[in-house]
Amino acid sequence: GTYLGEAFSQLLRERDVRRLFRELDTDSSGALDAPEIRRGLQKLQLPCSAAEVQQVIAAADDDGSGTLDE
Repeated sequence: GTYLGEAFSQLLRERDVRRLFRELDTDSSGALDAPEIRRGLQKLQLPCSAAEVQQVIAAADDDGSGTLDE
């Protein structure tokens, strides 16, 4: 996988998934969009490109909404 994918997977192993989701969901919508994911990962010292964030979303977006739902 990509470095970002591996780093994100490591974060999920180290943190409670729901807690991490709530930390990244800055507008409390119950869904993570690309800007929220990118800002959150950068805040967690994982700088990433917009294309990398889109890859993460595409890999985990079950309903095709373009967001990650809680």
